Amino acid sequence: MILSRYSVGDLPQGYFYLPIDNGGLGLRNPMIEFLSVKNMVKREPELAFEKLTKNDQVTYNTLKLNWETQPSTVVIYPTTTVGFMSFDEYTTHRITRLAAWRAKYHGLLRVHTFINAQNTLAMDAAIQQIKHPPSNSHDTWVFSAYGKEILEKFGSMEAVSPTLIPIGLVQLFKTSRTKWEQ
Repeated sequence: MILSRYSVGDLPQGYFYLPIDNGGLGLRNPMIEFLSVKNMVKREPELAFEKLTKNDQVTYNTLKLNWETQPSTVVIYPTTTVGFMSFDEYTTHRITRLAAWRAKYHGLLRVHTFINAQNTLAMDAAIQQIKHPPSNSHDTWVFSAYGKEILEKFGSMEAVSPTLIPIGLVQLFKTSRTKWEQ
């Protein structure tokens, strides 16, 4: 589509993800966010819960044995004896009542932070020469992943001179609710 409309066909892929401040289109690449945290996400979370399920029976048996062998100092009703709860009752609210389950559950819900990208010395030198260096980890990953092809195409990490980019106007378009028609 770009080739047919604008007669430009050799744009590097990184141009689309390069920040607007550097002359790119500033699109977000969802794969960058996924790849930057993939090593932190558990591969098979079901296995952790299977272990916890097996441990529940052992823990329950230990607690029940302690209940039955140690004399209770708390008297609920003087005329009745209260037995230890059933296993089903023990496991009814695992995520909210059992600390190991709660910790595992909250650990899986945790939002992971980005792992910083590693740049080569040449890429670090190119980034230091630009007016607007990457301001967040997504942009750092874009520079790291696509920097080589951007450098080859444009000669620097800025696709367009920063003085030619109407940043205020671009920010206005990004935040306004303008309906674009073809």
